[in-house]
Amino acid sequence: MFQSDTHLPHVLPPEAYHDPAQYAAEIDRLLWPAWHCVGTIAGFPPAESPRRLTLLGVPLSIAVEAGEAVVRLADQTPAGRQRLRAVPGPIAVRTGRVGQLVFVSLDPAGPSLTDHLGPERSFLEDLFGSRWTACLGSFRELPCNWKLLVENVLENYHLEEVHAATFKHYPPPEACDHAMHPGGSSYVEVLPPTHSHLRDDGGRLARLLGAVAEPAYRHVVVYPNFTAGRMGLFNWAHSVFPVAPGRAVNAYWFFHLAASRPGPLAAAAAFGLRRWGRRFFSTLLEEDAAVLPGVQTGMAAAAQPTGGLISAREERIFHFQRHVLEQTGAVPAAGGMALTG
Repeated sequence: MFQSDTHLPHVLPPEAYHDPAQYAAEIDRLLWPAWHCVGTIAGFPPAESPRRLTLLGVPLSIAVEAGEAVVRLADQTPAGRQRLRAVPGPIAVRTGRVGQLVFVSLDPAGPSLTDHLGPERSFLEDLFGSRWTACLGSFRELPCNWKLLVENVLENYHLEEVHAATFKHYPPPEACDHAMHPGGSSYVEVLPPTHSHLRDDGGRLARLLGAVAEPAYRHVVVYPNFTAGRMGLFNWAHSVFPVAPGRAVNAYWFFHLAASRPGPLAAAAAFGLRRWGRRFFSTLLEEDAAVLPGVQTGMAAAAQPTGGLISAREERIFHFQRHVLEQTGAVPAAGGMALTG
């Protein structure tokens, strides 16, 4: 069940989603010390043609050498000198692996990857292990604050409005369970048969693959900007890369269960699962991208609604906002809940 049975007040004021000073504080105190998932090991090219990625204003070069991801500071000038905009502190690129996922840290004084992931590390190791095959990667820059992209996956009350053609219905409250801890939160749905992700064709595909799929849906967030989820035959990882107070890159990697038995039927099932997954998740991302810019516009509007968050299904947003406030010293929203618990 949800932990709250009433509407919760906003912790952060609307200004926190577009104010340059708040954005700078978030980069300095919240995002710079963190580890960031930048992709999958199979998704990076060999050393002779590295991929470029800008992370928190720092240009990086990423390639695979001897089976491992190698991340270096990228040289962006013909004269051979790095040209970096102001960054919060000294740079020392550290890399780490969690299953197939590659993580990067820029802060030499930051925590280890194990400490950063906390209680979710073992779940993520299993979630992105060898049983899973990548089927879709997506990088899209959107005109909205990075926190809105995180909050978009921390509640499910919007499913029946935004994702009426994909997820269709949100689950009943008795199927939902939320858990909070200092470094993040988790959400589990133990779904009734009418909502199961494995009913009908999903169950048949699992049998053809010879794979064991988990019927429960589980979603975790590791603060500040990484989320991951498991949904029957699929799972996904999600990173948010801030670009400016009102712009951020939404990065997703989707996986499907691999066939665990040889033969043409299992291969055909895996091929069909990949095609269906690419189509389904591409549609899902398009649905979110269509509404998120309007949310950012609302945050910058002169008139704001009162009464706080509109549903108890948003309680993980409250926890996330409180974490941002505590780490950055933001001014709480008027009438916001006291920082207890």
